[in-house]
Amino acid sequence: MSNIEILYDHYKETVNETKKQENKRNKLFVIILLHIFVLFLISIRPDSMTNIISELLIEQWKMGFYFSINTVQIIIMISMLYCVVRYYQINTYIDKTYPYIHKIEEELSNSISRNFGREGKNYLNEYPITQNIVYYSYKFIFPALFIIALIYRLILNSTWNNPLIKGAEIIITIILITFNVAYAIDMYKQEKK
Repeated sequence: MSNIEILYDHYKETVNETKKQENKRNKLFVIILLHIFVLFLISIRPDSMTNIISELLIEQWKMGFYFSINTVQIIIMISMLYCVVRYYQINTYIDKTYPYIHKIEEELSNSISRNFGREGKNYLNEYPITQNIVYYSYKFIFPALFIIALIYRLILNSTWNNPLIKGAEIIITIILITFNVAYAIDMYKQEKK
């Protein structure tokens, strides 16, 4: 196997892995939105949402008890925290991988004396406006709206009847806001390069 073949195989594997990560990111994005939606519904209609979630858990996992509103909220917040951490890890991986893919394409182009740019410069030269909107939505608009939603929900939520749960949710909210701000700052610095 020649060096060019090895490099091309590595290129294909890197592009395939990046596409898999993009699919995971897209699924996590939807899951995070669902978490936010359910938490807002709990804030607006706490009793009915708690009953619906408890019944769903009893039906799906054969649990023989109902969860309190506080327990449901904290479980959703912890689950959302996990999803947000994974979402930003995957986004960071994707953002770091594309410049690497571009370097591999450049090496391949130089080796075969032809333009080799499926994911690189050729793709970026004819980048559709809608893709730019999606790109900036993932990087800047979503983190900003997410922070606003978290703060709004914290203000809106009056369902806490346990100070420990309230404190835990406030701490998780602060951690989520910190992740969002840190990610937005990282993306802004990356854009400036």
